[in-house]
Amino acid sequence: YITVFTGLITAAESADEVAGVLAHEMAHATKRHGLRQLVQSLSLAVVIQAMLGDVTGMAALGGGVEILIRQGYSRDLESEADTEGLLMVQAAGWNPEGLATFFERLEASGEGTSVPVWFSSHPDPGGRAESIREQMKTAVPAGLQPPEINWDQVRAALRQ
Repeated sequence: YITVFTGLITAAESADEVAGVLAHEMAHATKRHGLRQLVQSLSLAVVIQAMLGDVTGMAALGGGVEILIRQGYSRDLESEADTEGLLMVQAAGWNPEGLATFFERLEASGEGTSVPVWFSSHPDPGGRAESIREQMKTAVPAGLQPPEINWDQVRAALRQ
């Protein structure tokens, strides 16, 4: 299932941007990033338990492992989803520039950079936009055409 919140539609300036973000999220699913992140987090929990000797050691961490599990995808998985999402968008005939412009606006708003990049689970949005554009140079479009969407009409419907 894919859930789209109205916040994405109101933040996006085009259907291409929404398609790019959805392709990125679909890439997380098709690449099984959730499962990979869970296995990695659980592996860390097992190592910590082994080092501390028993399960009570986990309680002594004050929920730190829970925070690790809920943190989200790693920067590497986010970058992989960007690349796979780019391929999905192009295969479906959407303009991948939309994902790049969405990241640029995210960076300009400051919403994508609330913590230092080295501490964040997500790569820098501006860097992501640059990376997508660099990858666009070598990616081959499928030649398909996306459905025609009256973006102004979509956004007006949300205001009603």
